[in-house]
Amino acid sequence: DFDGTNLIVGAPTAGTGGEAYVYDNPTANNTAAATMTAGAGEALGTSVAINGSSAAVGAPGVAGYGAAYAYNGTTWGTQNTLDPTSEVTPNSNFGRFIRMTSSEIIVSGQSATDYLAVSFTGTNFSEATEIQAIEVQESPSNFGISFDVNTSFLIIGAPLEDIDQDTNVEGAAIIFKK
Repeated sequence: DFDGTNLIVGAPTAGTGGEAYVYDNPTANNTAAATMTAGAGEALGTSVAINGSSAAVGAPGVAGYGAAYAYNGTTWGTQNTLDPTSEVTPNSNFGRFIRMTSSEIIVSGQSATDYLAVSFTGTNFSEATEIQAIEVQESPSNFGISFDVNTSFLIIGAPLEDIDQDTNVEGAAIIFKK
C-alpha cells in the first residue's frame, strides 16, 4: 500500500511468521525504514495498509482466529493488537483483508460476521463497531471478499449473492454510511 509518501509491503511467508516492510519516501530511498516480524505461523503481512504515520498489518494465522496489528510511524513499533477472539468465529482468517483511512482501520476475515471497525485518534484505539452481513440472503455470499472505505462510506462486496433468488447469481454491494 502506498499513501503518496510511505510504502508498506507485506511478505507473509518471509521468516518464520511473515514480515512487513515500511519505506519512507521510497522514490528517494529504497532502504526499509522498519521491518515488522511475527511469531511462527502468523502469516504477518497477508494484508497491509498505511496512512501517514499509522500502519495496519494483518496476520490471519494468529491463534486460530487471526489478528491485526496497528503501528505508530514515529518508531514503527506495535501500537495496538486488534484481537478479535470475542467477535469472530474460529478459523475465520481475521486479518486477511485491511483498509485504512486517517482515523479508521477496517479488518475482515472470510465469513459474514468477521468485520471489525476500529477508530483511532493519535495512539488511542477503540472498537467502533462490529459489522455484520444484515442484508445478505444467500449463504455463502462471500460477503466481505472485497471492500473499500473512505471518510463517509464503507462498501462491502458479496459476489455470490443471488438477489432475485433465481438460478443467476448477480452479486451485490452493501453500502454502509458512517
